Amino acid sequence: MINDKIALKNLKKIQKNHIDSIYFTTHMKWQSIFKRQTKLNKKSLNYFLDQSKEVAWGIGVSQRIQNEEIENLKFLYDIQTMSSNKFKDYLSVVECENILGEAPISFDGFNLTRSNLMNAESTYYLNTLLPELKSLKNIKVLEIGSGYGEFCRQLIKYSELDIKEYHLVDLPKNLLFAEKYLTSVFKESVGFKTRISNFTKEGSKLLIKFFLPSDIETLKDYDLIINTYSLQEMNSDTSSAYFEFIATHLNQDGFFYSINSPLKWDISSYNSYNGLKNLENLKSIMHRQIPPSIEGTVPILNIFIKNSEVEYKFEDLSELTKLQSQGFSNLLNSVFKDFNLTKFSTTKVSLLLEKYEISDIETKNISEWNIEEVFCYFYFVIIESKSYDFEIAESVLKHFYYTKNKIVSLKLLFNFSKHINKKMSVDMVKSFFI
Repeated sequence: MINDKIALKNLKKIQKNHIDSIYFTTHMKWQSIFKRQTKLNKKSLNYFLDQSKEVAWGIGVSQRIQNEEIENLKFLYDIQTMSSNKFKDYLSVVECENILGEAPISFDGFNLTRSNLMNAESTYYLNTLLPELKSLKNIKVLEIGSGYGEFCRQLIKYSELDIKEYHLVDLPKNLLFAEKYLTSVFKESVGFKTRISNFTKEGSKLLIKFFLPSDIETLKDYDLIINTYSLQEMNSDTSSAYFEFIATHLNQDGFFYSINSPLKWDISSYNSYNGLKNLENLKSIMHRQIPPSIEGTVPILNIFIKNSEVEYKFEDLSELTKLQSQGFSNLLNSVFKDFNLTKFSTTKVSLLLEKYEISDIETKNISEWNIEEVFCYFYFVIIESKSYDFEIAESVLKHFYYTKNKIVSLKLLFNFSKHINKKMSVDMVKSFFI
């Protein structure tokens, strides 16, 4: 176990001495979030996951008011379980550690926090979409933006992957939270080499190591690199630097697993992620029907491999950003054969759009539209703002809402409803999952 007094002393020293590194930057919106956090001391470090105390505000997914937290957790759960029929089976093995102030909520037979739930979704899709990892031996993992370590905990505890080393990179205070949490969870079964608390424990097959962003250039050769929901919230030059690092330090047969939006804060498109240079995309999906924030940005689950021969066009990545941020991902995967970011081109879209006119599509019964006509109709209305029949548009909204056709995502329907001035209410969005 770490020595809290030593850890806090070292944290204060690191925070006082600015480290000049492109990786060691914080977006101004995160700076304001950090300012809200209450003072960290020896006592509060032992209940930092108690959302009512706001010690780690913004790091764990939570609301300060318990009733709001329960409502938000259940809404996220509804989105997750409807988006994937098998997720609930996976979730049945996940448990809350119930330590350091965690406040799990009992619902539908589970006893979890929202952070448990969110990270369970991320680990579920990693296991489902990357079965190749199960055959690898002595896997070396790097997680960038690891927060307090919940993804790491779940991947080690529930994935059955043969992980030899797990490296975590984050800002100083976040890293201390991860050191405190993971050394508490795995105090008997795992080896550690911490960065903030100077704690070392050997003698285990699995070693967890912690690093500051400024340490990252000393790292190399990973079988799996992970980032969920944080590259999208960095300054664009920092995100771009990390993408360059990832493409350079990934093993030739390794994978980069990313859940990030192509449009958020300073990220204006996939071009802000170093143009995805030297990374080939294998899969690109919208793993939820709609973000829990409803009006918020759309996270996209992408899986990449290293490939120096891949080239992306600026306009293709810009068009992809526009489409995926509006909720077109499910349609893109259905309309274009073997769709992914690498194979996509605006030319393919243009050729498809040339085949149809919105007026011709509107003459047909909605239930008889083929998948190309569905794509083109939503594209014409949302992206190109073409003239449309208001009564038919309203019928389109009702048809896809009540049939709950997952190919037309709820996020796309929600954006469509705003374009035709029939904006879906929050209650209507939530009733979709009933």
